[in-house]
Amino acid sequence: MRKLFPTKTKIYYAIRLRDGDLFTYDDGKIAMGSRGYLNRLIETVSYDFLEAKIVEVKPAQTRVKNKN
Repeated sequence: MRKLFPTKTKIYYAIRLRDGDLFTYDDGKIAMGSRGYLNRLIETVSYDFLEAKIVEVKPAQTRVKNKN
């Protein structure tokens, strides 16, 4: 069935600042999304993004307890 209905793996990106840290929102969460979203974020946020790069990241898997 996987060949009939292939699952598309979504690629997430984040902004790596020049000091090596990832850009975070005010609440401490890492800003992740598509390249287009992050480019718009860089253009609109008043922050020094000099030498910042958009890098591919792999989000952490959340564990779900069995409901049985």
